[in-house]
Amino acid sequence: MGPERWPEFKLRFEHVFKQRTQRDWDAILGETDACYAPALDFEAAPLHPHNLARKAFIEIDGVTQPAPTPRFDRIPPGMPTRPPLAGENNDEAMLD
Repeated sequence: MGPERWPEFKLRFEHVFKQRTQRDWDAILGETDACYAPALDFEAAPLHPHNLARKAFIEIDGVTQPAPTPRFDRIPPGMPTRPPLAGENNDEAMLD
């Protein structure tokens, strides 16, 4: 566990993980208690079963975005507004 060997182990892990696809690793590790989660892009993340079950993403005015956190039982989080369109708030931003 010495940090001086981390570069060596990084290369070993990289070699092992490149031997299979993400789908393969999901099948092998996805239903275990291993500390594992796939790296997903923003298109795939909202559709992942883990994120769907936890309602981790919301859609506002057609824009998918992370849901507010933290979430408590008795205090609902505030709901965000949609992000501005490109250039929509330039004047406000420049004045700010």
